[in-house]
Amino acid sequence: GAINSGTRDRSQIARDSEDRFSFAHNITREPLLVSSRGADTWVAPGSAALLSRGEPVMIRSGLARTHFLNVALPRAALVARLPQAEDSIGRALPVEPATIAYIGQYCEFLLGRPAAKPDLTSHVEAVLLDLVTLALSPPNDRSATTGPGAANAKTLEMACTLIETHYFKPGFTLAHLARSLKQPARFLAALLEANGPGFDVRIMDLRLAYGRNVLDSRACKALDLAAVAAECGFAEPATFATAFAKRYGLTPEAVLAQAMT
Repeated sequence: GAINSGTRDRSQIARDSEDRFSFAHNITREPLLVSSRGADTWVAPGSAALLSRGEPVMIRSGLARTHFLNVALPRAALVARLPQAEDSIGRALPVEPATIAYIGQYCEFLLGRPAAKPDLTSHVEAVLLDLVTLALSPPNDRSATTGPGAANAKTLEMACTLIETHYFKPGFTLAHLARSLKQPARFLAALLEANGPGFDVRIMDLRLAYGRNVLDSRACKALDLAAVAAECGFAEPATFATAFAKRYGLTPEAVLAQAMT
């Protein structure tokens, strides 16, 4: 692209509701002034900045037309690979010349071609995400950018442990998990989804499996559905009964009847 100045304000954000990152590489001979999150940052020629399409930002240049390369990235996908991405928004990023040059060459190749066929689109997206992740990663961290990495793997393990030991608590939410691990909720959500079911699905699976075990082993004639639902972590018996029937094809009463025969 080529601009003199550009602004993305809250009204624009409200209209398109984009939740992506922009990897903006300054390929001109003058620095760019980026205003984001209440701070001004100069992005030198050859450097780059990570911007959020979901937050207000202003970009200004002293040239009539400043050339830059912009790659839009899904927020969740980048955060899953690079947790520190959220902390880098609006700041000038040191970029390895060879890596950024390769990104530029790849983008020029794509721009000179017809639109990718549907079966190639996912491949193109994956390559761009890999290249930008590599460019933004600290040098000693680059061997772990294609997966969760050591730090992410530890966080994932801790998150799964907390979910498995707290799922039956009605008030246990993604926000509670984030506070417990001192991690952004959005990062944890992306990390879980990149490595299996998301937070809500994991909680539901554990609650229903526990409820099935309770009903299978319950040798009593009277079923207190409210008590069983509460024991599984459901605030409302009706919610438990509906989810249970959808999962197992049987009502809780039917499973209890089978256990008693």
